[in-house]
Amino acid sequence: MIKKVLLIGNYPPPIGGVSMHLERFLLEMQNEKYITSLLDIKKRKVFGAESGGFFACINSFISADLIHIHLSTNLKNIIVTLAIILGKKVVYTHHNSRVTDVRNFVKLFNMLDHLILVNDRSIQIDKKILNSQKTSVIPAFLPPKKYNKLDDDLRRRITGIDFLVTTNCSNKSEFNGKDLYGFDIIIAAYAQFCDENKSVNSLLVLVDPSNTSSEFTNNCLRKHNIPISKVIFWGQSVDFYSLMLESNAVIRGTRSDGDSLTVREALYNGTPIIASDCTWRPNGTITYETESSHELFSKLKIVYANKSNLVYKSEDYFYKILNVYDKVIQR
Repeated sequence: MIKKVLLIGNYPPPIGGVSMHLERFLLEMQNEKYITSLLDIKKRKVFGAESGGFFACINSFISADLIHIHLSTNLKNIIVTLAIILGKKVVYTHHNSRVTDVRNFVKLFNMLDHLILVNDRSIQIDKKILNSQKTSVIPAFLPPKKYNKLDDDLRRRITGIDFLVTTNCSNKSEFNGKDLYGFDIIIAAYAQFCDENKSVNSLLVLVDPSNTSSEFTNNCLRKHNIPISKVIFWGQSVDFYSLMLESNAVIRGTRSDGDSLTVREALYNGTPIIASDCTWRPNGTITYETESSHELFSKLKIVYANKSNLVYKSEDYFYKILNVYDKVIQR
């Protein structure tokens, strides 16, 4: 009998690391042995094999053999409890390197059939959990099987640029009272690069598909007085992977992070990636001290001088997740 898997998390839009992971994973699963759907609670909609609205949401949950949760809020605890009552197998992927409530996390872990961590280098939890047979470390990266062309206007504006630097966020968010995605640090570092390399035909593209960080970004740009021709704030949806393919450097300036999709994608396609050291980064990532715009500037200079020595190629972790499903369902 064919088993049913229900993913619970966000389906794009909005575009983010987790939602893109789920979209790609769901697409891959259509060719596998499990009937797979994705329940987006915020949208009250099911995508995939059993797509539909409110009643499809209820039916997909009741009929699933395995529930795989990708939520960061405490709503996941309620869902896990309900799934157990209904006799479901439950897998949870923790997409961050932080655990804000250790006691609650341990309680959740004890209820799960399997826990997937995307990064175990920085996470502060009991070593018994990390070493448990029902814990796996599987980065969330899945390579894109398809990607969209760039907007004609954006394509025109980046054409002919000698040093294209790009970065992105999903929306305006804060961490410890500061911009989560580090646009302020990135702009300060790029301003220093422009000041030292006035003759370089460079361009910084800051992508925010939600357009919620435009005011903050403009304030940062005014503070550093960067020529308007040197920066683009792109406040609408874009296939960032397509933009990444055109880039000479990609920056991941977050002040807190999990296993970043942007970092993995850049490593996968060979684009130099410069990332903050707020968490462990995969081999091949060029890191800088999270709050140091000067150190980021120095790393930009290294990349511009073609001295980044990129040596890493990322893996495809899809079948590792399938192996978890197989083991859990067979128990």
